[in-house]
Amino acid sequence: MGVRGIGFSSVKNNTVSRKDEEIWATSDRDGLYLVWCTDSGTGVHKSFTLTVSFSGIPKGMTAQTAQSQTYTKTLTLAQCNEHTSQYASGVYWAIGLSSFNGLVSKLGNYAGDDIDFTNRKYDYLKFDVSIVANYADDFEWANGHTSSPPEYASLTVTYVPEYTITDVYYDEPELIVIEYDTPGWTRADDRWALHAAKISDGSSTMFKTESIVAENVWGTVANYGRIECPANAFTKSLMNKDIRLMIRWVAGYLPFGGAGNSAIWDDTVTSKVIKNTPTLSLASNDGSWISLNVGDSGDKGAEIDTVTITMEGGKYKLDTVTVTKSGNSFPKAVFKYCPYNTSLTFTAIGTKGRGASNPKTLSGIMLKNRNRTSFDTISGDGHVDLLHDIETSISTANNHDVVQFNGRRRPSAFYGTGGTTSLSFSATMLFEDADDFLALAQAELGDSSDIMVRLPDGKRYAMAVDSCDVDWTLRNQKQVSISGEEVDA
Repeated sequence: MGVRGIGFSSVKNNTVSRKDEEIWATSDRDGLYLVWCTDSGTGVHKSFTLTVSFSGIPKGMTAQTAQSQTYTKTLTLAQCNEHTSQYASGVYWAIGLSSFNGLVSKLGNYAGDDIDFTNRKYDYLKFDVSIVANYADDFEWANGHTSSPPEYASLTVTYVPEYTITDVYYDEPELIVIEYDTPGWTRADDRWALHAAKISDGSSTMFKTESIVAENVWGTVANYGRIECPANAFTKSLMNKDIRLMIRWVAGYLPFGGAGNSAIWDDTVTSKVIKNTPTLSLASNDGSWISLNVGDSGDKGAEIDTVTITMEGGKYKLDTVTVTKSGNSFPKAVFKYCPYNTSLTFTAIGTKGRGASNPKTLSGIMLKNRNRTSFDTISGDGHVDLLHDIETSISTANNHDVVQFNGRRRPSAFYGTGGTTSLSFSATMLFEDADDFLALAQAELGDSSDIMVRLPDGKRYAMAVDSCDVDWTLRNQKQVSISGEEVDA
């Protein structure tokens, strides 16, 4: 016969309560009400005794305040808005926080129970609540108690601002700045994540990261109103492209996936200061590596001394190479791990100090490969090709949990992001060449480097080696095998 279901609601007559209430900057609400439920109503109860205290993070601050003074109030049934519902059992009750003298003025400059976004004094609130049901005088329980045991609840109120992206531009070749505005919000500790990125017409996705819900947050805002995003978060250069970009924010004191908001940019990405456009041409293509000539065209009268070249569509950080001018010339930009039999496009952006150039693109370059699988150490010069009797095995596994719910015939799957890709390769090699292959793997096992594996079909994998084996029966041949898992590089 006690109290249960303590929570918050935005209306007085709701039968559903929330432990975690969100108050959005754009919401139109009646107020914020403390609600609870009992099995019986009038005739069993005569009043309720409520105790409330709170702590919070003041507007724009980072540290949470200590718990406030305790507010205690005994309210008659007439003050508690008794109501029932045809859709739920029990009797429901609701009061506004203004029922506690002085409490609302501590939370903000509010009128009545409308605990809105604009007039808040806190960005986040945590309430500790206890409620006791006091029984009617003529209702005697078998155990002789005049009131129920106290029911406790911890409740939170999160204020959620509205964000507007005002500009997206290159500040440097490797740095994209996203400026935003959020009225009435002054926090500089918001975390952010790329949520979507596409060419404006939707024809191409240029996005490497996953949602903030997947616990993949890029970082904290550089300062209020400014996000600094690494250019390698995208599979293509954004310079001078019309893009549709979505950013999601969540306050630093909330968990990943907590109450946040998002905004969309649908416009052209440029540079604030336009530098000379770099020159870009093919220097060499030896069938394994690609080398590019880089220079300064001088077309804008604004010198560049650094050029960043990106292989478009690449999924690894090493698909971006930066060269810096030495004397009167730039060194060649060398791409050691390009995929085979794939038409490649390279985009170069130059800079010197602040600002960036328009992009220079070079397309149609291909590393041709008939049937070899190549292994290269990522930090080093080791290189081995497998040519004969190659056997390849690639298996993938999603990150997921399987849960069996009551009443369901089959379990339900909940998928995370990413997963595991397992790789194994075997081949026949000449006796002396196998020594080079074994040395390649042993270097990796000695924690010198991961290995980049490139297949003839254009696929490639950065691999951490788990094992390497060499067997032989013939005098001039060895059977080699290597296995591992794909890693970031």
